[in-house]
This record gives sequence, structure tokens and C-alpha cells, in this order.
Amino acid sequence: MIEWVPFLPIWNSNGSHKMGRKSPKSKRKIAAQSKRALKKKLHIFCEGAVTETLYFREMARFQREFVIDFVSTGKIPKTLFDEALAYLKLINKSRTGYSEHDQVWLIFDRDSHDHVSEVINNARSHGIHVAYSNPCFEVFLLYHFQDYDADEDRSRVKAKLAGICTEYCSKKCKLNSANEVVNLRADAIARSKRSLVSRANEGTEMGAPSSTAHLLIEALKLS
Repeated sequence: MIEWVPFLPIWNSNGSHKMGRKSPKSKRKIAAQSKRALKKKLHIFCEGAVTETLYFREMARFQREFVIDFVSTGKIPKTLFDEALAYLKLINKSRTGYSEHDQVWLIFDRDSHDHVSEVINNARSHGIHVAYSNPCFEVFLLYHFQDYDADEDRSRVKAKLAGICTEYCSKKCKLNSANEVVNLRADAIARSKRSLVSRANEGTEMGAPSSTAHLLIEALKLS
């Protein structure tokens, strides 16, 4: 296809003008703006305000197809779902800042929250993706380093993670950085998938320990 490039008037010193093409620099700038505009987005509603956001922002640096947008953080699963659903309806109606390739995600833990199964089922029925960890997101981080199949509470999971991951602070229960763990993502994905198979075989789908956080990594096409 031959690209049509408009001519622009260029004025001479005597007051007349001649026709000229847009400069290569201008065309490059327009092309770069168009490329940025077409970039896909992951619109994320996340329970954790520190560890999860740091991890997935670091992970996103390894790809160029998606932009990660943390729309809301630090809330319980039911609230996150309500906000995500309202957000999805709004952007589908206005089509502003949203493309057909964008995705809306929930990231949250089992912990002791109410209505977790309801949230997961309702999210899926509305096309909202879910990255869920039981008992907590740290179990997914632990999968980066070792197999783990014990049904233990979140405090024990975090203690085990702090013992093998130098980037994790057990006192503050957060990642200080994610340089170490992101390079082990392939192991985490494999172990996360095995955990789901094990729970399903036991008849406790989504039971502890398990995580679907690997699905978000796969959405970024980093698996």
C-alpha cells in the first residue's frame, strides 16, 4: 500500500510559498503516538497494595504488549469485584481508554474473607479474570523457590518465604524488591498449576495451598 503524505506550505523569504512534505521526524513522532495508543491494558483491582503491585509491575517490564493499570488496591474481594464490575460497565459504555483486547483482573487472597466463591463465580460470569491465592499471595511467591503442599495458615507461609527469599521482609510482610523472584517465574507457574491439580483431585478446588496468580503472568505472555 502506498502511503499518502499531505503537503504542507513552506514560506520563502520573498513571501511566496512552496509545497513540502512532513519531516521524517514528524512522521516518526506520529507513528510512536499511534503505537502507544494501541497498547493493550490490564486493568487490575488488587487486595494487596504493596507486594502484589510491586511483583506484577516488575513482571510487566519483561514485555511490551500490555500496560498494567492498578485501578484500585487495598480492599476486600467483594468490594474489589463491585468496583471492577462498575468500571467494566462504564468503559464498555463509553469505550474511552479501553479496547477489545484489554482485560479486567481481580487479585486477592482467601484469608478469612466472606463471599470468596461468590466473588470468583460472579467475576468469571462477567468476563473478569481472577488471580486468587489460598491462603495468601505469598504461597505463589513460595512456588518460585520450592514445592509446597502443606495446608498451613498465612503466618507460616510467610515465615517459610522469608526464610528462603532475601527480598521478602517478614516483619512488614512485603517484598522490598522483585528482582530475584521474577526470574524464577517458570518454576512458579509449573508449581502453581500442579497445586490446582492436587486440590481438584482431593475434591477441594481452590483449597489451600493453591494459586491462580500464574494466569496473570500467562496473560502477559511471559510463560
